[in-house]
Amino acid sequence: MKKILTITTLLAVACSVAVAQDKKMKDVQEVSLWAPAGVKADGKLVEWNDSFQAYNKATKLYYTIANDEKNIYLAIKSTDAMNNNKIVAGAITIAINTEGKKKTENTYKITYPVIAPISFQRGAGGPIAGGPAGGGGAITVMRVGVGGPGGGGAAGGMGAMMGMGRPGDPLDSATIALRKKALLTYKEIKVSGFKDIPDSLISLYNEHGVKTMANYDNEGNFIYEVAIPLKLMGLTTASTNELAYNVKVNGLQIPNLPNIDMMGGGGLGGGGADPGGPGGGPGGPGGPTVNIRMNGGGGFAGAGGGGRPRGGGTFNFQEMVSPSDFWGKYTLAKK
Repeated sequence: MKKILTITTLLAVACSVAVAQDKKMKDVQEVSLWAPAGVKADGKLVEWNDSFQAYNKATKLYYTIANDEKNIYLAIKSTDAMNNNKIVAGAITIAINTEGKKKTENTYKITYPVIAPISFQRGAGGPIAGGPAGGGGAITVMRVGVGGPGGGGAAGGMGAMMGMGRPGDPLDSATIALRKKALLTYKEIKVSGFKDIPDSLISLYNEHGVKTMANYDNEGNFIYEVAIPLKLMGLTTASTNELAYNVKVNGLQIPNLPNIDMMGGGGLGGGGADPGGPGGGPGGPGGPTVNIRMNGGGGFAGAGGGGRPRGGGTFNFQEMVSPSDFWGKYTLAKK
């Protein structure tokens, strides 16, 4: 009992320290920074010493923006489990307005990780890609264009990152490893506004020098790094104009989603054994309870395989589908 109390006390102290640090940090970065030597957009925070210039409350993101003579960099960390799910469900979009205007028109945009389309269907619940859902549901959400049916197929990638464990629970090493593996299936970046690059999807390993990578650290926090060549935006370190940048957590995008009564519901299907693969294979364990019901129905058909639904915790669907963003201003640092 003493050991349990000691652990609980330590966790409480750690949480209070983290909250105190968040309150001291700026909501938006206010300084220009020269990027650390040897920086790479590799989904690791070694060069940044896992420290950040700001914590934005609207998006629940720690972040630092910096530049060197070639690129502008953005390092991001999300420690909130629900926010991590929201990111992998709808990606993060970075927009830069070189005229310093807080408007998304005429901006340079990149979005990663690129998520396959989601479609909405009314129905009576039931399984999706082999994943059991709550009984008698009034809605069904389906991922389209990703592999075939089966435990590790159609929605295995998203299920592996979202459908494991309960909100607030620490992630075990196996779950973190599975989520890291799932991220490897996302190999495209969506770009727009660049003169020398058509508005399209480009490879993660492209010839334009645009680099981005997502990862999970050993505690299950979501890490995201971006590097955008200055020359693609007509900039050099001699540029003195103020840049406006927008960071947007898009949330789960479901076209034509009607109003939903966020009450009751069934379980969320777990991630498949081979995330994002061609199909087949047993599903992983079920995810948290999804509190969704329309006029008294069942649950939200989980994105994942043939795992059993597992109760406990709640899943804030309204937060998942609600975008959040912020604007900041930045002037390129000089060496």
